[in-house]
Amino acid sequence: MASLEEQVRAAETAFARSMAERDLATFSSFFAEEAVFLGNPLLRGREAVTAGCKRFFEGPSAPSPWVRSGWLWWRRGRSL
Repeated sequence: MASLEEQVRAAETAFARSMAERDLATFSSFFAEEAVFLGNPLLRGREAVTAGCKRFFEGPSAPSPWVRSGWLWWRRGRSL
């Protein structure tokens, strides 16, 4: 069994890859049914959060905060 660190790394890599590969369905699968996105507007629930993120999947490439470094995709900018 993979260590907790390896599991987190694999999940984060898969999440970032879903964005880079423009795969909204896989991206959405990482959200809990009761997900809350603290933006403007506040989004509640997987469907609402997915709908709010859909615009990031409409271009030919991932938006600038997503960066590839070798085999790893990561998000730059502020994190909570």
